[in-house]
Amino acid sequence: MATVFHHIHVKTADWRAVVDWYTRCLGAKLVFELGHGNQPSFGARLELNGTHVHVTGLRSDGMGEKSPFPESYGFEHLAFFVDEDELAERLATMTAEGAKILEDAVFQGGRVVYVEIPGPIMIELMVRRPKR
Repeated sequence: MATVFHHIHVKTADWRAVVDWYTRCLGAKLVFELGHGNQPSFGARLELNGTHVHVTGLRSDGMGEKSPFPESYGFEHLAFFVDEDELAERLATMTAEGAKILEDAVFQGGRVVYVEIPGPIMIELMVRRPKR
């Protein structure tokens, strides 16, 4: 699998109002609310004509005050699926060209790496674990 676009992430002061607006005005469909365990939801994933849109408040990462992510409203990052065997090469190329790795996390469903690229713009590289 080549690198494939996955979603755009938007941060807002009132994510529920934005989700409501996207569904009413753009015809987006609510896929699910985002949350960690028993904690209150902090956002939602929408589907808009085949494109995933994540809408959250500022504290979407569950990291409290120590978040490495930018704290601003609007566009937050682009996300791409990459193959596990191409991730190291992509990261090496990106860091050689001035990118900065913000977070590299392994979880049950795979791995995500957040990278700040020149702009500054943040991208997310996502590796899914093969289904067994």
